Amino acid sequence: MFTDPHATAAFHPVNDPRWLYVDLNSFFASVQQHLEPALRDRPVAVVPIMGNSGSVIAACRIAKRHGIRTGTRVAEARQLCPGIVFREAKHDLYVRIHRQIKQVIENHVPVYEAYSIDDFVCALKANEGTVERVYEIAHAIKRDLLATFSPAITCSIGIGFWPRWRPNCRNPMVWCCSAPMICRNVYTI
Repeated sequence: MFTDPHATAAFHPVNDPRWLYVDLNSFFASVQQHLEPALRDRPVAVVPIMGNSGSVIAACRIAKRHGIRTGTRVAEARQLCPGIVFREAKHDLYVRIHRQIKQVIENHVPVYEAYSIDDFVCALKANEGTVERVYEIAHAIKRDLLATFSPAITCSIGIGFWPRWRPNCRNPMVWCCSAPMICRNVYTI
């Protein structure tokens, strides 16, 4: 991890955004739907190995509406959603797509750190620190992801005003600051 001088307090007024958080939605399942367009309107779950005894490691939005979550047993997933399609995880492929997505994001803003294969933290420069400019950047990232990939790969983007943030456990699409005394509103785009 590097220290970006543009992301320090000296360059940002207190109320200006400092960080952009890009969270890829249902990443493994979305990649499978991206690669197999026939799956885009179907419930899809990714499993570590094909079989009846394993657990789901990722589920697309459609499958989630049927109650399928990470850790759901395959047999239970079949009961909850009889038409569910299972795909075996392809981690090398997910890493390759992750790197391509990172390039798309970096066309707009530097990636400060990838917290995981589907989460990116981006440091905003002081001249990008207005809420209006951040919305422009976020919408451009979403537009370019759609143009580069397909409607299957989507993301949620949050704006952070302070350097220490974590996902809100009650709502993973909203980010909260880890130090309550300096919390500011965080927007999800």
